[in-house]
Amino acid sequence: MGPAATALAVMREQRHRFLNHLQVLSGWLQLGDPAQAARYLDRAVAELQAEGALSRLEPPELALALVRAHWAALDLGVAIRWQLAGPLPGPLPLELVPGVAGLVERAAAAEARRPAPDLTVAIGPGPAGWELVLRGPAVPADPELAAMARRLGEAGLPVRLEGAEAGDGQGRP
Repeated sequence: MGPAATALAVMREQRHRFLNHLQVLSGWLQLGDPAQAARYLDRAVAELQAEGALSRLEPPELALALVRAHWAALDLGVAIRWQLAGPLPGPLPLELVPGVAGLVERAAAAEARRPAPDLTVAIGPGPAGWELVLRGPAVPADPELAAMARRLGEAGLPVRLEGAEAGDGQGRP
């Protein structure tokens, strides 16, 4: 798929998602439940804010891949909490982008099988450049995630897989 076709596909998907949000809000208002509409609007705004933060990552291919992974997670019922710490040490090498997006999508799929999905993805500077941390109850138990993380680590991107209680609680990886 060429750049123009990719851009159009993303625009169509984003338009579809936005119209869906408007229809859900309209439904809650028509049902006379403005409190539910307000809660839904808060979630929709958080989703759009996450997409905005992801869209500023470099290279643009990483931004696009992670926005799409974010959408795929939402479609599975998993609202990823993104923790993007900076400044990042330059663009992520392009050859790592598919592995990073695949890892996030796999983690979301693992969490989606739980009754209460809980996934945090932290991206920030590490001792050797970029560092990626995936945190959620199902994350450490998935052997394919471990294999994917190991391959990314061997390619130069350190990845940590942690249970939900791990991390420093400060939004840092």
